[in-house]
Amino acid sequence: MFVDGRPFAPAQMQRLAREVNVAETVFLLPATGGGDVRVRIFTPLAELPFAGHPVLGTAFVVGAALGADAVTLETGAGLVPIALERDGDRIVFGWMRQPIPSWQPYERTAELLAALGAQRPGPLAIHLARHGRIGFGEQIEIRPGAEIGRPSVLYATVVGEGDRIDSVEVGGTALIVAEGRFRITPG
Repeated sequence: MFVDGRPFAPAQMQRLAREVNVAETVFLLPATGGGDVRVRIFTPLAELPFAGHPVLGTAFVVGAALGADAVTLETGAGLVPIALERDGDRIVFGWMRQPIPSWQPYERTAELLAALGAQRPGPLAIHLARHGRIGFGEQIEIRPGAEIGRPSVLYATVVGEGDRIDSVEVGGTALIVAEGRFRITPG
């Protein structure tokens, strides 16, 4: 995460994300649309309008910096409010209300899933609720990342009925695993 993304143009952000070479790199910018901070999220290959893990992690950093129990992040997919739970001064958990995605059939689903090494598309909680595998309002536990040596635990709840989704809430913890500085020289 770059806590001050103001010096960088989008092309520089993309180059830095490629250099850092982690799943997502976040750049923090001044808020412009009603949030506490604006975020831009880049993979090594492209900018994303929204991604759950980096948004939740960013909320921990912003909440700690502001001393706040709730933050709202401006993402490319809209405002994302996150409620933060504390144990003393330390943030230990966050619940974010995610933007509700739209979906439509993808004509090359089998090829996409094969390329991803997956059997079914997500977002998982919405998919399970829409297809009656869990009840709307039921909380599920998701354990991603074990395959790449970075296990985590997330909790998700979907509120709605049938094909109507009213809200999606995802919660979990975040840890700072490293800090550092980049020295960028002109030219």
